[in-house]
Amino acid sequence: RSQQIAKLRESAQAALKKQQSGKNVTEPEGLEAPQSEAIKLYSLALEMALGRPIWEPQQLLREEVASIYTSRAHAYAAIRAWADAYTDCRLSLEAKPQGNPGAYRVGCDSLREMGRVNEAAQLLRRGINQEEATMGLLRQQIAQMQAQNHPGLGQARGSLGALEKELEGLKEMARGMGLL
Repeated sequence: RSQQIAKLRESAQAALKKQQSGKNVTEPEGLEAPQSEAIKLYSLALEMALGRPIWEPQQLLREEVASIYTSRAHAYAAIRAWADAYTDCRLSLEAKPQGNPGAYRVGCDSLREMGRVNEAAQLLRRGINQEEATMGLLRQQIAQMQAQNHPGLGQARGSLGALEKELEGLKEMARGMGLL
């Protein structure tokens, strides 16, 4: 099931990239083929992920669902369907509130585009707080891994670096809104 979901996500990402590389952005009422294709594929991936049997690991479900909702939110944002993009961001953050900076970023952009600036600022502050907490936990894990000479240390450091970049992006957005 995970492989099928991954293939659907890859196909959706390819459709979204195709749409972004040369198509004009349209309003939600006039979805162009690549846009509707990406949203359709992400929706199919969500149905598969949410249809997992209850005995499968819930953490896997949460990770997959959060990632797919965030990706579909990006697709909705690409066509300026801000309410749909924000809804998917909220659902993504319910599934995974930490380690999910993309959902905070797209959610904040969606709220700003809908004129809900105060809510956007609150969401952004919450995102920064959550991601800083995640970085603190990751740093502790890296210290433990280093003490044990764990083979996954390089991957953990890579994750920390990626998270630091994402957090800096959130902070830059906050500075642009005059919050920092």
